[in-house]
Amino acid sequence: MSPRPPSETDPVDRNTAIALFRYGLIAQLVHTPPEVGQQEQLLREIAARPYTIPGSTRTRVSITTLRRYLKTYEAQGFDALRPTTRMLACEGPHNSAHCP
Repeated sequence: MSPRPPSETDPVDRNTAIALFRYGLIAQLVHTPPEVGQQEQLLREIAARPYTIPGSTRTRVSITTLRRYLKTYEAQGFDALRPTTRMLACEGPHNSAHCP
């Protein structure tokens, strides 16, 4: 049986697919750390490629984003690569009066 593709409606599947994608981008840097001075070149090479990004229509990832993924993974592990839920401005406890 082949694995089922991540569901766009199941946030757990979607977030796992995104975390796996992000990890895939930085895995080489994590498991085979580059020699001194080579990390930036590798980041540029990774950022230069087009990707099919889960949950997005974008096809590129910036070097800044790759650095953030790497730093996040090194500090907090795989689960930290999952996207976080953003709170809308009118969802905050002090902003409900401003919402329609």
